[in-house]
Amino acid sequence: MPRILRYSAVALLLLGVGGLIYYLVHPGGVAITAPQSSRPAGYEPLAGYGDSCELFYPLSFRDDFGSPPAGWLGVDRSKVSFAPGHLTIKPAAGETVVSLDPSIEYQRGFVCAKVQTAPQVTTNGSDEGAGIAFWATDPENYYAAIIYRDGGYSVFRKINGMIAPLVPKRPSATVKLGNGDVNVLQVLYSEPRYAVLINGQPTVSFDLPSGSKKGMVGLAAQSARDKAGELTFSGLVAGSDQPLRKSGP
Repeated sequence: MPRILRYSAVALLLLGVGGLIYYLVHPGGVAITAPQSSRPAGYEPLAGYGDSCELFYPLSFRDDFGSPPAGWLGVDRSKVSFAPGHLTIKPAAGETVVSLDPSIEYQRGFVCAKVQTAPQVTTNGSDEGAGIAFWATDPENYYAAIIYRDGGYSVFRKINGMIAPLVPKRPSATVKLGNGDVNVLQVLYSEPRYAVLINGQPTVSFDLPSGSKKGMVGLAAQSARDKAGELTFSGLVAGSDQPLRKSGP
């Protein structure tokens, strides 16, 4: 899809977002407390993400996993492994877990994650997948968008540990399935509407019942029902025009 058509489609999903500013930032898992420079911008691509993660809001957080994340909430540390530039989460069989950055809460904004496909054979109907958590109150209460190893995606809400589907799993031709491929998943959310993009292509939008929503963002990983999973990420970024900073970087 040409970029101008892609931007128009997403703009219609999030009509009324307001003015946008592009912030240049440095990587390293930091909350962005001040812009290094700024200039007027439309929908700008984010460095390191090609044209698959668009800056619809000012950037407020970036982690390229140059070092292990410190102070994140959620999955037990024994199920997380780290190598420079890569973070791997290993949920137990039938488990869905998150790793949340607690430094900032968002009411509206965007979040992008780079999800890497492990070199393994997959089968249709796979429940193993990885993606983004947003509007997270804690590791048992959050929203998530997931892409799966068999080319599907879904959106759900976890409430007190129970999963409630919002967009049931369905296939998407935009998910890359090759060994070692990187998929960029982006969620744009502006209460009560959100939009999901996969590798820069608008995939689905959904309206939720009105009401105040805010929360943390982070990574989500889901295993198959009958075996443990291994999901690898190579970056997480987030932005908002109204980030609520809970602590320093």
